[in-house]
Amino acid sequence: MAGHPFAKKIPTPEVFFANLSLIYGWQILARVYMARSDVGYTVRAAALHVWKTVVTNTPRTLAEVLPALMANIIASLAAPGDNKPPALHQDAVTCAA
Repeated sequence: MAGHPFAKKIPTPEVFFANLSLIYGWQILARVYMARSDVGYTVRAAALHVWKTVVTNTPRTLAEVLPALMANIIASLAAPGDNKPPALHQDAVTCAA
């Protein structure tokens, strides 16, 4: 992926967590995971690239990110307005299962 436009901008996992507090890092990863289900192809592709670059073990990382992920999903579903992404409901159903 050396030719990918985001390849030089994404830090390694060690740098990612060294520069952020652990809680804030989980919140960012939860948002990146949610962005993997975005309607826009470019957003999905970029989020997937970031996820695969930073995360080495998806099941373990999801277990650690789950509280932040659920808080983001609940906050997004409770937010007023019609700007909720269509995939958000499916994310909530998938996480609850």
